[in-house]
Amino acid sequence: MLNRFITLKAEEKKKPKECRHFLAFECHDLVKANKWCQQIMRKINHKVTEIQNKALGEHRLCDLNDKINKLIRQKVTFGTTRGLTYRYFEATKKLSGVRDLFEKLSKLQKRRTIYDIYKSIDASYYGYKDEEDGVLARVEGPTEEKMRAEAEE
Repeated sequence: MLNRFITLKAEEKKKPKECRHFLAFECHDLVKANKWCQQIMRKINHKVTEIQNKALGEHRLCDLNDKINKLIRQKVTFGTTRGLTYRYFEATKKLSGVRDLFEKLSKLQKRRTIYDIYKSIDASYYGYKDEEDGVLARVEGPTEEKMRAEAEE
């Protein structure tokens, strides 16, 4: 009985447990924000090590992946700018639906090389051939005549 009484008194003297703000602008103390960011990073690391187990079921892997992405979004609200896209970790990349998604994206998004970009640059890119088609003369002609008349006066 005395032991329970002493532990209750010790708990009363402790500060109440603080709950973490979800949004960064709600936290006005840098030390607390840093502490909560470290807690989130520990949770992310724990879940990433857990998701590396390929023996987990497909649903469990998807749930872990969703939780990791949610934690990354929380971490992003604490001051960084990366992590806003949905990511797939370890064993979830090997799932059939995700693999098909990556194959579709790779077919759609062929990256252009520097060589391809420079290959399309010619004299018209720099504006050397603008006067050959006559459109520029028709559009700028009246304005140019007006400006010359004003300059002469």
